[in-house]
Order: sequence, then C-alpha cells, then structure tokens
Amino acid sequence: MNLPSLTRAALATGFLTFLLALPSLAVTPPDLTIGTTGFKTGAVTSGASAQLNGHVYFAGGHPNGTSAVTNEVTDLNLQTGTVSKLPPMLTARAGLGLVGFLYTQNGVQDVLVAIGGEDANGTPLGAVEMYSFKTGSWTSLPSMPTPRSYLAVVGGTDGSIYAIGGVDASGHSVATMEKFNQTSWVPAPDLTVPRSHFGVVFALPDTIYAAGGIDQDGVMLSSSEVYSLTTASSWFPWLPMSAPRADFGIATAGDGFLHIFGGRSTTSVLKSVEGYNFGTGKWTAEPETLSGKEQFLAGIEGLDGNVYLLGGEKANKTFPLKAAVAVPPSAASHSVVFFMHGYDIPYINGNPEMSEQIPLNGTILQLGLLQTTNWTAFPAINGTINGTVTVNVPTTLGLGVFSSFTLYASDLDGSNQVQLGTISGLLGLGLGGTVTIPLNTSPLVLKNKILTLSASVLVGLNLNLSGEPMYLTINGLTGTPTNQ
Repeated sequence: MNLPSLTRAALATGFLTFLLALPSLAVTPPDLTIGTTGFKTGAVTSGASAQLNGHVYFAGGHPNGTSAVTNEVTDLNLQTGTVSKLPPMLTARAGLGLVGFLYTQNGVQDVLVAIGGEDANGTPLGAVEMYSFKTGSWTSLPSMPTPRSYLAVVGGTDGSIYAIGGVDASGHSVATMEKFNQTSWVPAPDLTVPRSHFGVVFALPDTIYAAGGIDQDGVMLSSSEVYSLTTASSWFPWLPMSAPRADFGIATAGDGFLHIFGGRSTTSVLKSVEGYNFGTGKWTAEPETLSGKEQFLAGIEGLDGNVYLLGGEKANKTFPLKAAVAVPPSAASHSVVFFMHGYDIPYINGNPEMSEQIPLNGTILQLGLLQTTNWTAFPAINGTINGTVTVNVPTTLGLGVFSSFTLYASDLDGSNQVQLGTISGLLGLGLGGTVTIPLNTSPLVLKNKILTLSASVLVGLNLNLSGEPMYLTINGLTGTPTNQ
C-alpha cells in the first residue's frame, strides 16, 4: 500500500510521516454523480447536518433565507426513504454546528449535539444542546466559552467535540478552537487563519481538515489547514483549493475522497464541485456539477456512502425543497480495509463502528469468557465480492482460547440480517496473523448492505500483546466503497 511522495515546506515531519501511513486510495478520480432525492427538507439556508445509524439529520437554519431562525430538526431515513421530525431544539438558530456523537457519560449512547449559531438578530450563541435517542429529548450542556456563528464542528476519535472558527460578538471571523471533553470546554490550538463560513471534515489519519471560508478582514479564502489529533500541537497550512469559496457543502464519500459543493466565491455563486485526494494531496475539479449555482447548503456522508446536500439558496434566490444526493462511482476489483473501533466514534445500530478511519490509539482485542463483540461497517457495501474476506488478529496471549469470527450482512437499520460466513478454532500462545472467513456464497452480491463482524471467545482468555488494531479486509470487491 504505497503512496506518492508528498512535499510541503510548512508541514511538520511527524505529521507527514503519519499521513504516509494511510492505505492507498482508489485509482478512480473524484467524480460523483449528483441527482435529486424524494427527501423534502424545506426551504432553509445555513442549517447543519449530521448522520447516525442510516439516518441523516438537518437542523436549524433561516427559513426561506430570511433573518428568522428555526429550531426544527428533520430526520431522513435512508433505509425507508421517509422523512419525519425529531423534537425541536431548545434554541432556534442558524449557522450552527451539528454532530452525531458517542456520549459516554452516564451510559454509552448515540446522540446529536447542536453547538453555537446565531439568533434572529444575528447575535452569536454559545448554547450547546444534546438530543438523546434513548430519552427522545433535548437537554442543555455547558455553553461554549466563545459564542460563535458560522463555525465548524466535528467529533474526534478521542471522544471530544471540536468547535472551530466562526464569527464572534464583534462580527469578525476568529481562529478560536475549543474542545468539549463531554464534561467541560477546554482551550485548544487556534487555526493558523481566522475562518468563518467554512467547512471541516474529520478523516484519515485522525486529522481535522479545514478549508475555505472568510477571514477576519472579510477576504474569501482558498487555503486549507490540518490538525492532527495524534500530535495535538498546532494547525498546519495545507494545500489550497483551486478557488476561494465560502458557505459550501463539504463531506467525504464512499470513494475515499473529500468533496466540496458550490458555495460563493469573490464574484459569484458557484455550482462547481472539487475533490481532494488524501493519497496524492491534490484538489481536482470534478466533471459533475450541481444543477445550479448554490450557497448556504450543508453536506454529509450517509451510512450508504453517498453525500446528501441539504437546504441552500440558488443564485436566483430560490430554495431547494428536496435534498440532493451525490453518488460515488463503482470501481473494478479492489480491496477495502475496515478498522475495529471501540468507544471512540458513534455506534452503528448498537455496535462499535468498523470503518476505514484508523483508531487513534488502536483497539485492544481483549475478550473474556463467553464474551462476544460485534462491529458494524461504515459505509455500506454495494457490489460483488469475488475474493476473500480476512481478519487481521493482533498477536495474542491465548489460554485455551476457542474463538470464532462470523460475518453478517443487514439493511442500514440493522434488519434482515443474513450470515455470510464463519470460522472458528483454537488460538494458542502468541498466535497472531490473518484469519480468512470462508463465504457461504461466491461471488457474493450485496446491495446497500452493512457488514457486521462478530468476534467470540467461548472459553479461556484472549489478550492483545501488541496494542495493534484489528481490521477486516475485503479483497476482490467490485463496486463501492472504493476507499482503498
């Protein structure tokens, strides 16, 4: 899994070394197919989006592009294709941040967290609210120390939420980053450039990528920068987009690339789409564009690997009533790697996540007597597996350990689960390596199915000696995801 060499004078050697540890990415260039959906989200600008468990959520914003603000939260069910409403946020707001998050205080649970934004008077807010799917209600959390609107918010694999940049009470863009550690807010390293109306994603390798926006002097930005949770020292300037833009949609997709949709430039509203290749460090203008010039929209990758574009305002001052979808292309036979996570990123249908994102500190395989752990894949699989499925097991200390690995496929909501294959056997002292799971059917055709790997220990003890992560590799997949 070799990558092209990257050079950047401003980049620290340690971060460069870390980046080069990435798996090689898809050979297909960024090229999403963009279309419409039946999901009605209403005429709203400057709302925020998040995803959890086969659902996409859209919260807040300015109805019909007015100065009014809403506290509505729309629920898009990707499995059934239906739209409903969650209970409204406690605070109406626009220009907010929204994140799907694994909250581990007072019981592990998936939650939505809404942060900051502005009220109907344009006043920046510090309000932080959490929606619990267990209780079906919103509660207030400690307020953000620096009230901000048009900020960016992201959850990290370290169990914290990062609130980055935005417009403060003075009306200027700021470089401020603050971190919520689930109990309190603490200062974190500032951006290299003040930014608001910009976008961020959390992607390989445990890194926050920030791009575009508006600086403290009102200048539109094309620059980007990165912050590594592994070094957690400072932001570093990164590779600029081809053109300045703000108020755009941003998301990764099942093709393993970062995509930026529309927004506004220094002279006009845009409909162009740019893709960033994490492997080559290049931004590319994508062949497909939005149906029209559009700004103030939100973007998020769903569990199915597609990007959903929500809200927004067209250049002719009309407002899309339905969400758009950007679908990654299928790829010929390739390999995909899913790493096993623990309490670091949201669960999928009650199981720890299995994704291409490398765990921050690795996941210790430590299973006891009669213990079973299940991991569910993000994103879903669409295509044909005409190869092998293997599990990399770290070096273990086994004491009479009888272990089994079983692979299942199910719908996005976890229903209609079907066993794809299983293997079991006795692990001995110091055993580590690759375990191949024989598939019940080959070739295996899957349509928008999530995979769940179940690891069980029937007797004895199984302890990870090396601290290395466990991961599942699919070889010979034709289709998506194409992240490897």
